[in-house]
Amino acid sequence: MLNVFLLCLSVCCFAPIYGNEEQNGMAIQQDVGEKQLTPAQVALSEQNIAPKIPLYINIFAHGLTGNANNLKPYKEFLGGIITGKNGPEWDERLYGKYAGPLQSSLAQEKDIAVVADQMALYPHARLILSGVSKGAATMINTVGWLAKHNPILLRNLQAVVVESPFDCMENVAANMVHTVVEKFASEHLSTSVETTVDSYCVRPLVKYIEKIRFRNFDPEGITPIKAVRELWQGVDKELVVVFVHSQEDTVISVNASRMLYIALKEQGFKNLYFLETEKGAHANVFWGADKENVLEQLCYIYLHHNLPLPYELSADYAEQLFQRFEVDKEKILFRLQPTIDEVNTRVHPWLSKVIGPKGFRLLGYVR
Repeated sequence: MLNVFLLCLSVCCFAPIYGNEEQNGMAIQQDVGEKQLTPAQVALSEQNIAPKIPLYINIFAHGLTGNANNLKPYKEFLGGIITGKNGPEWDERLYGKYAGPLQSSLAQEKDIAVVADQMALYPHARLILSGVSKGAATMINTVGWLAKHNPILLRNLQAVVVESPFDCMENVAANMVHTVVEKFASEHLSTSVETTVDSYCVRPLVKYIEKIRFRNFDPEGITPIKAVRELWQGVDKELVVVFVHSQEDTVISVNASRMLYIALKEQGFKNLYFLETEKGAHANVFWGADKENVLEQLCYIYLHHNLPLPYELSADYAEQLFQRFEVDKEKILFRLQPTIDEVNTRVHPWLSKVIGPKGFRLLGYVR
């Protein structure tokens, strides 16, 4: 059983969004020249053609079993020139035939270094950081790490857009096992057994498993939840931060994004957004049943903050978005920025019925 669990944790989690891609090298989405900006896109993203102001550079980080080629489909949802590199786990010079997911540092310093190096290549560009799954966690950790160690690289950072990030690896493993145990318990056991398995079996094993399977991962090192709570204090509170996560995600619970959102909300980040969808598998929210809605909500955020729209948008669609946004701007933005009480209620639905929002505030209940 332990081997099965190890395999699930190391290979099945953070499933790639696309397969059969090249596993090495750098992928840069620079097909902008192939399609001229439409009049609507120029009007809605005029900062991209203003004199002496460079194009936005959108640095993308892939998931654990993905690679840099995963960024290609994201041009449907992300604006700017999209670029990205393979994570260090794919470096055959370091790992030879053993290069692959098990060499990952799981969004820690080695992954951070890859992103920081790319940011340094564009000292005069406006930057957006985006990522999915492990890549999303990497971007959260990178911002926190740079805020402490090299804040100058954050001076031109405009936005962070992340899909399905984890908060910490313990919760990823616990969620996966909890899902299996919950199904088994509902059919054969009591819920008390389910809770006991989670508390006394899963979490004590996780750090040991991490050490023997992911040797480049430090169980005591940086994680997204530590980063936002301890390192993001020095980050500009005007930074645009967007979380996208599905309630159907069985690999990384939507609660991970909820907790990260709450932590940043408590610190006073003003341009914080949460697109929580009902449908969509892990790392596939953008291609799930809520695809059109997610795209529309993202574009509203881009419009509000003068961020570039995806180049794939048609002129007609861009115009329609602009018109709807001008009419219902306040209502749209209000819906995309839930309060701490609202998100806490989603995390702890049973407790919210007992103590209510005032109870959450009274207890200081966050986790």
